[in-house]
Amino acid sequence: MKTIGYIFGMLLLIIGVSSLMLSITGVNYSFLSFLNQMDGTLSLLIRISMVIGGILLLFIASTNWERERADLAEQARWDETPTDR
Repeated sequence: MKTIGYIFGMLLLIIGVSSLMLSITGVNYSFLSFLNQMDGTLSLLIRISMVIGGILLLFIASTNWERERADLAEQARWDETPTDR
């Protein structure tokens, strides 16, 4: 599952960034041609959301959740210990 998220996130990021760059030059991907028929602002927002979504997927896929849970449990133990007053 981690690999699928990483691959999908990387593809979304690469397609989003390259689509933004290509749209500046006036060239577009054929499978994203429906974006050209939309309003310019909406098209730009969709392309930017592709980039942000790709970054988020990469971040989520690369996170070691077992280590995060262990760190949170350790932090909770430190919070529960009484302090000297």
